[in-house]
Order: sequence, then structure tokens, then C-alpha cells
Amino acid sequence: MKIIKININNEMTEIDINKTNNILEELNRIDSNDIKEICYWNQSDIIIKCYGWYYSNDIYSNDNIVCNNHDLPPGEVSITNLDISEINIINNIYLVMYKNNILQNYTISQYGELVYMMNEQYEFDLDFDISNIDEDIEDTLIDKISEVTINNFKDNIIDILDYDNNIY
Repeated sequence: MKIIKININNEMTEIDINKTNNILEELNRIDSNDIKEICYWNQSDIIIKCYGWYYSNDIYSNDNIVCNNHDLPPGEVSITNLDISEINIINNIYLVMYKNNILQNYTISQYGELVYMMNEQYEFDLDFDISNIDEDIEDTLIDKISEVTINNFKDNIIDILDYDNNIY
């Protein structure tokens, strides 16, 4: 089985692991740290899980420990009950893919697709988030969109009907 390992220097490698029903046991065999599940991304029947050794910013601080500064894609669901920005991941990050709850090979190019897709979705959500707009502004926005749509439709109809090229 191939999984992704993200080193402290942000270098990604695909590593081989034994196919197992207990991924934590396998990761702890490979890595000497206390590896735990950190978060996951859910895409219909595919789940990408992120594992590593971490601590909360408010619980532990040690200047001698080097944190992994890899930026994980947005949209994750945290397992730690903390926001992902509130934890420091120490040493390596491991990314594992499951399809229908069965461990699958996961490659760097597939991770690249996840990052691209999640960043695009995140940007789309930021651009079109009207959840904080009050009802008056929302109604005005809807009216303006409707007005522009109707005017564009009228303009197109007029352009189409300007000339009668039929031969009678």
C-alpha cells in the first residue's frame, strides 16, 4: 500500500506500508512518535485521513521542537476537537486514502488534486458566502441579479429580431 509522508522540510514522498486494518499501529511501527489521527477530508465514498504527532498551542510550548509547516488543504474535519490552526504538528504528516472504508493506494498526484479541489471550493465559498448579509441587502442583490438577467435577455431578443432575412 502506498501512502504519503510529508517531512518537516515539506518534502513529500510515497511510502509503502503493509495493508492493515489498524493503520495507527502500522504508522506507529514506522514512526517513533505517538501518531494519532488529526483530521480528514470527505468526498462521497473517498475519505483522506491525516495522521501525525501534535500538541495544542495552549497546552505545550517548547522552542526546541520543530513543527511541520506544511499547509493542509482547507475543508478538513478535525478529530482533535480543536481547530487545525490551534495545533502544531510535530515531525511527519501521513496521508491515507480510504474508499468505502477500505485502505487504498494514495499518491502525491492524487493529493495535489485534493489540494486544488479543496482550495477552489474554499475560494468559491468565500466569494459567495451571503450567510452574514441581512435580508434587505439580500433582497436587493436578488433584485439586481434578476434585473440584469431580464435586461440581458431583452437585449439578446432584440439583437436576434433586428433583421428579417426571410425571403417572402
